[in-house]
Amino acid sequence: MAGPGVFIFERCGGLATDLLSTGESAKTPLGPLSALSPAEGRERCSFCGKRGHEIAGLASTGVVHICSECLVLCAEILAERLA
Repeated sequence: MAGPGVFIFERCGGLATDLLSTGESAKTPLGPLSALSPAEGRERCSFCGKRGHEIAGLASTGVVHICSECLVLCAEILAERLA
């Protein structure tokens, strides 16, 4: 999936979704994936631009961040393409 200057692969999207639901960090080809606290409001989703305090969860590689809302949207788009 492509965002404004960022991309997320289907596998990493699944890892990020799992991370936000379980809280367990994961490893990706780009490095570790971890959850950012919503209180860390200065970080933004690299896809939609919402800040941490505006969303339910934010997964991060340390450089790129994706929010729970964008992960849901990515899953919906992939499901539609595979249907």
